Amino acid sequence: MTEFKWHAMADERPENPDARYLLLGNGGGLYVGRISTLRCADGSTVFHIPNHRGGYMGNNRVKAWAEIPEYEEGES
Repeated sequence: MTEFKWHAMADERPENPDARYLLLGNGGGLYVGRISTLRCADGSTVFHIPNHRGGYMGNNRVKAWAEIPEYEEGES
């Protein structure tokens, strides 16, 4: 099984708009989302999180992120 590689949001931001990301919120919550096409005027990243109350979360509310690898048949 592939492991997640965590990245601190303060150090680097995700850039692949087609990938799904596991996001660690500042308060410890975990969210699954994608980079939104929405961009803030200051250039910050916005994530679309379908199961989140507001539907979107800015990078200022994310402590760390990891790209979710695609599932391949036969993995265990």
